[in-house]
Amino acid sequence: MTDQGEFTITLDAYEGLALRVVSTLPI
Repeated sequence: MTDQGEFTITLDAYEGLALRVVSTLPI
């Protein structure tokens, strides 16, 4: 499980990207 830290960072990046995309959607 040496990729745990890298995976968490990737997950954080995806979450930030998703939030940015959702915030730009006209709701």
